[in-house]
Amino acid sequence: MLRANYEIISGQLNDLMRLVSTLRSALAEADEFGQHNRGAMDGGVKSSLESTLIRVCNRIDSLMADSPQWKLDADAHALNLRLLEGQLTHVSLRNQILMGNLQFVSPDDPPPQTKPRKKRKNG
Repeated sequence: MLRANYEIISGQLNDLMRLVSTLRSALAEADEFGQHNRGAMDGGVKSSLESTLIRVCNRIDSLMADSPQWKLDADAHALNLRLLEGQLTHVSLRNQILMGNLQFVSPDDPPPQTKPRKKRKNG
């Protein structure tokens, strides 16, 4: 999924979740209003809020169910292929280096001589 597409969907989900929070608060107030008025008609406010909340939840469900938006299979597969290609290139280069080194070393060659390091004087 492209980054821009992810950001759009993420923004939509954030907006919808804020709307859910607002609707829940409004529904709580509508319930409280109905209790104080002993069930008097509220002009359909509560049923309208409930209907809107259902539509918002349905929209969230549709965003979440849209499988291409949430699956990383294609991206993960492409990344794994790139990593594998890099590893194969690394192994190939290491083999070339090893083969190159073997051309210069024969079993009859004596081991390389190392000179002891001179100690530095402090001061």
